Amino acid sequence: MTFIKSIIIYILIWFVKLTKFREFWNVPTQLIFAQTRLETGRFTSGIFKDINNLFGMNHPSRRETTSLGNSGRKESSYSVGFATYKNWYDSIVDYFLRQENFNIVPKMNEFIDDGYSKNQSYMMATKDSNYFEDPEYIEKWESSYKASTVYKILSFFLPILVGFVVVKSYDNIPYSLKNKFKFS
Repeated sequence: MTFIKSIIIYILIWFVKLTKFREFWNVPTQLIFAQTRLETGRFTSGIFKDINNLFGMNHPSRRETTSLGNSGRKESSYSVGFATYKNWYDSIVDYFLRQENFNIVPKMNEFIDDGYSKNQSYMMATKDSNYFEDPEYIEKWESSYKASTVYKILSFFLPILVGFVVVKSYDNIPYSLKNKFKFS
């Protein structure tokens, strides 16, 4: 069951990047997925199971959010409490809203200009936004990324599969969706 949940979450991350946050398209889905694995203890934590929080995020007080509110769970004395989400999709959208709010992609590009890899740059830009406190977080994130190599297969085949489905079902795609993605 965890493997199926993993695939669904991976596809949701990919889909949200494609449809709502295209500026994150150059960030590997596998890297963001690895962060969900790290934050949820491989999808076993209470905040994942009980409140659909994939990224261990607190309820924000000053930015647009899809969070339903403060869960009341606190990790530290200054924490306002973990964000509660209606579903995984909303958790993923809120993650990207947060990253967008902290200008992660422009900061990531600065690190790339300084010679860091794409993955290192994204992780360092996320660190600089005070996303985490653990001094070993990046190493843990990298380890989670390496452990999720099976999802590299999805990274390759998912766009091909979606393209195939779109081509095969073109006549059945609603006009509004065709217009949104400029299929016609």
